[in-house]
Amino acid sequence: MSEDYDSNQVIYRVDYRHEDGEVWRHYYSDKDKVDALDMYARHISQYGKEQCRLVRTTAGTELYKYTPVYQKETEDE
Repeated sequence: MSEDYDSNQVIYRVDYRHEDGEVWRHYYSDKDKVDALDMYARHISQYGKEQCRLVRTTAGTELYKYTPVYQKETEDE
């Protein structure tokens, strides 16, 4: 069941990548920050912080990205 989001509505997105991977993939999205943080916490408890990030976004614009400070960023995100 997919929800339609208004293009200006804030969405919290959880992304993941495979170990040593450079491509981020969508894992989960929610309008509710608490639910998205819960999913983020569940993901990192299973796979580790290096493979997961939380992004605050709208349909068209990335507003905020939480990536642990020791995690490498890639240029082509």
